[in-house]
Amino acid sequence: MTTSSYHQERGLLSGRKVHERPEHTTTVRREVVLAASPEEVFDFCLSVDGYSFIMPYRVDVIGYSSAQLEAKMAIAFRVRFKHVFPVRWVAYLEEMDRPHRFVDLQTRGLFRYFRHTHVCEPHADGTRYRDQVEFATGWGRWVDSVLMRRELQQLFTHRQNRMSALLGSARSPE
Repeated sequence: MTTSSYHQERGLLSGRKVHERPEHTTTVRREVVLAASPEEVFDFCLSVDGYSFIMPYRVDVIGYSSAQLEAKMAIAFRVRFKHVFPVRWVAYLEEMDRPHRFVDLQTRGLFRYFRHTHVCEPHADGTRYRDQVEFATGWGRWVDSVLMRRELQQLFTHRQNRMSALLGSARSPE
């Protein structure tokens, strides 16, 4: 299914100002070295199968705003958070520099602000892959810096462990 309406879709939790970075955000950063080329890692991260295989929660892709995988497109998901709570999540591909980096911005989901940067850098053993998320829930700095940070650290550790299992693990980054 493709439709341009995903670009404008907003939710109750995310609100209307999802493109505006709040004054206070929290950052989670994880990296791993994978035994695959930057092109393979980049393409894997943007594939429906790749995304579904590495998530700790059940994720169903609902549709795309464009038939081509490119910057300025949106992808809609249904995520079963904690395997129970169904959440509709829409991510807008804000930037794309294949095969080095892409940035997605949540326009609908659990967060008031959620900007996820994916970086694929050449490494002697394959690719140094980095996830960096800057976020704010709207529930306060303590909730963000303690509770949600821990949840996201676990989520991204799981994702990168799955990526290592599927793409090959080179070794831990220096």
